[in-house]
Amino acid sequence: GSFIAAKNANLGNAVYATWWLNGPSGVSQATQVNVPGTVVLPDTQGLAYGGPISVTSNSPGKGPGTYDSIYINPSLFTAQLNLNASGTYHVTGNVSVQGYGVLNVNTGVNAVMVVDGNLSLQGSAKIQMSGSGTLTIYVAGSVTIPNQTTVNYPGSTSAFTLLGTSTNTSITMSSSGVLSGAIYAPS
Repeated sequence: GSFIAAKNANLGNAVYATWWLNGPSGVSQATQVNVPGTVVLPDTQGLAYGGPISVTSNSPGKGPGTYDSIYINPSLFTAQLNLNASGTYHVTGNVSVQGYGVLNVNTGVNAVMVVDGNLSLQGSAKIQMSGSGTLTIYVAGSVTIPNQTTVNYPGSTSAFTLLGTSTNTSITMSSSGVLSGAIYAPS
């Protein structure tokens, strides 16, 4: 199960009160204090370094790790990068999907992407979830979803979440850009 606690809640007391149902695996005092509305980034320390990713045709896929950038730009027709394992993908630079490029999350994969730079789609680019795949993206820079681009369409709105961090400068979506999911823009 899960337990949602208010700011400064004593989780130790909550676990103690219900230990006889499940048996506690550990008891501790809640120490992380967050300001309501603040986006809390996932831990990206200790991820394997994978360098930059540049895709011009179909890629066998990448797993969680730290990457300098992601650049998907088809040389002819389409180019697809598959996120093929659940976990955190930390991009220290920009993510750019151009032309008929596709950033795909494979079925059964629950991916989290932390982008320190910008996220931009151009042309007829797509971010898509296959089957039961899900993607949560945290973006520190700007986000651009222009005309003719799609994000998780047609997909379940629960499969895609876009979170702007406290340094996010803008989230721009043009009139014929399509997004099926949730967006949180803190300012």
